[in-house]
Amino acid sequence: MIKKIIIIGQKKVGKTKLFRYFIEDCFSSEKMNFSPLINHNEKLIMIYDNVYKIIDTPEFFIKKNEKEIEKKIKENILKLIEKSDLVLWLIDKFDEEVIFIKKYLKKINKKTLPIFVEKKNRDMNNFSISFKEEIFENSFFINYFNKKIIEKLKERIKNIFFDYIFNESIEEKINIMIYGPPNSGKSTLMNHLLKENRSIVSDISGTTKEPVIASLKLKKNNFKLLDTAGITKKIKIALKIWRESDIVWAIIDAYFPITKQILQIINLSEKYNKALIIVINKKDLINNESEIINKLKKHLKSLRYCPLIFISALNGTGINSLIKVFEEMLEESKKNFSKIELENHIKKMTDENPPNYYQNGKLKIYFVKHKKKSLIHDFIFFVNNPKWAHFSYQRYISNYLRNELRIKKLPINIRFKKSV
Repeated sequence: MIKKIIIIGQKKVGKTKLFRYFIEDCFSSEKMNFSPLINHNEKLIMIYDNVYKIIDTPEFFIKKNEKEIEKKIKENILKLIEKSDLVLWLIDKFDEEVIFIKKYLKKINKKTLPIFVEKKNRDMNNFSISFKEEIFENSFFINYFNKKIIEKLKERIKNIFFDYIFNESIEEKINIMIYGPPNSGKSTLMNHLLKENRSIVSDISGTTKEPVIASLKLKKNNFKLLDTAGITKKIKIALKIWRESDIVWAIIDAYFPITKQILQIINLSEKYNKALIIVINKKDLINNESEIINKLKKHLKSLRYCPLIFISALNGTGINSLIKVFEEMLEESKKNFSKIELENHIKKMTDENPPNYYQNGKLKIYFVKHKKKSLIHDFIFFVNNPKWAHFSYQRYISNYLRNELRIKKLPINIRFKKSV
């Protein structure tokens, strides 16, 4: 996909001049002899053998009483910014509009390169030092436009996109670990997802001796897929793999009975505090799914919230359902809860079922903080004394939050901390 670079700024700051240099048409009056007033201009350009789309925009302004056309222009610019991969923001003075643009770009977390254009009779010293230091960070300066300056700017853009792509592949990649008993179909599932024979498959138990790591792309998201060796009593999973995983898919064979060992294997996700999907493979070999569901729910009471999916990794049946549930879990992980919102829920919760006396004291909740770590929702309760939180009341809190906040498929961690 071609990356989009948008040029924004106020009136007569030099947007179109910069645009002309990028399209190597700055001396042509036939193709580009005007600055856009209402509609934007765009062209394909080359920067070090990479193709980009460069966009020149009308004046970015703020007025208290905007005319209808001015509102439309601003709305169009904002839409273009949101769809762009890099914003070249030209600045030649400090005023209210600069503050607005800066706050907006920060809010949408858009990759931005501030470009300061020095002009005579422009006072850029009327803002605080701290503000200028913040806004000048990683910026670019232009005293005058020429090909030498533009080449330096192109070099900066090339480095920005290199760093951006590199960091994106690291920071936005979710690690999925596939684990389970030997010969349960882990490698077959991995190969089906990747549409290639990435992991060797065999009827011989224990074919996978070491983790197999591959990149998986679903829609527009990138994930790291880890196929592990079959877990037995004699084989220990490397702690490093568990630490690096964000979600685990426990694969069990529907054809074989659910033993104590299989239940212990599934419970490893709770031990290592990971989001979990229980995947029952080889559904084509069984007739009664409800029997397996009831047995798992009976013996895995603390994991009843976890999704349970029946698939056939060999022929692909149920894989779409697995992916859909996984995407729903990713959406759940994006939820945020404010202190005020949690305060209202906790008040309602304690009114309906106040804590009882425990160990000669009664628990009092002052406030709650919400934190997220990967696909885990973490709630820190600041209380008078953590020792007075009975385990049954902790379970009540967890269940209450899960229902009220609609966290149906992800783990919820409850922690109590003494308020100072």
